[in-house]
Amino acid sequence: MSELAFSVLTTLRDVKAIRNDWIALGQKAGVGPAMTAPVALAWLEHLNKGTPHVITARNQAGELVGVVPLHRRSIAGAGLLRWIGHGLGTIGEFVVHPDVSDLDTALTRVLSNQRGCVTELVDMSRSGAGFASLTREPRLHHSLTSHDTVPVVDLRGVDSAASYLAQPGRRKLRQNMARADRADASTSVAVVEDADQFLETVALVESANRAAEAAKPRLNFFVGAHRSYLIDSIGDSMRLGRAAILVLRSHGQVCGFLVCSMSGQTAYAWVARFDPGASDIAPGHQLIRAGIDWSIGHGMETLDLQIGDDPYKLRWSSDAYTTYRLTVARSGFLAPAQLLVAAVNRASS
Repeated sequence: MSELAFSVLTTLRDVKAIRNDWIALGQKAGVGPAMTAPVALAWLEHLNKGTPHVITARNQAGELVGVVPLHRRSIAGAGLLRWIGHGLGTIGEFVVHPDVSDLDTALTRVLSNQRGCVTELVDMSRSGAGFASLTREPRLHHSLTSHDTVPVVDLRGVDSAASYLAQPGRRKLRQNMARADRADASTSVAVVEDADQFLETVALVESANRAAEAAKPRLNFFVGAHRSYLIDSIGDSMRLGRAAILVLRSHGQVCGFLVCSMSGQTAYAWVARFDPGASDIAPGHQLIRAGIDWSIGHGMETLDLQIGDDPYKLRWSSDAYTTYRLTVARSGFLAPAQLLVAAVNRASS
């Protein structure tokens, strides 16, 4: 590994200054949506309750080759480091250039030198960049617990959602989709990729979001600071040609939407909501089917359905991976670190 220069960016202004370099690195690294510059910056701008703590690495030519996207909150005199995007089901990892060897190990060593800090990384997969180095760094002790499930759809060898459905073992799903299609032959999904239509599309799908919230309230991305985050993160991703909104209509009405993004060879079913009153057409299934076609159309090999083992996701999935809660602290400080993290989590629950 050639000589690298490391920095820790602690102001939003400094993080914004690396936006374009981070975008380029993120596309090479193929990271999930939450670890891309548009989404991370939108979270820091609108939802962050602490300060940025973004570790960067540059090579001798000055090229950005590594980013650890963290934020810091001061708790009881200690610094608690978490992913940027913590609290939104963020699946995190280091953003590392694929051609720089041992970079995740070097970034982990920089992280281990952040004295007075405890690191809690919620939702990290074993295959995520940084996971192996964080759990092997001799100066760090760690605790690891499974946290959630992420279903995925393997798109290799299929040229459409129809050919995916035709695979052995999907007979019941085929029957369910045929029944849903018969319920309303006019059901359609419009794909919006033009960023100039973004705000108009957000207004269009709000009715479906309201219906979903009325039936089953959860984190509502259409109000307050979360709306600002939604507008900035998805809008910026669409302007880069990396995202789309799929709009589901049935019986002449908008009844659901799915935001998809892509990075590397993976597409992500990022944000989805649908009107439960449209259950006759199986809106969740309709949106995943459309998401598969969109992903294949862009040459993706995998569709990551993101966190949650909802039955409609599992019926479409061909595999799944587990995410973990990883807590790390310098040797001798793991036990008090776990107590601190537990207290913070209880206070925020």
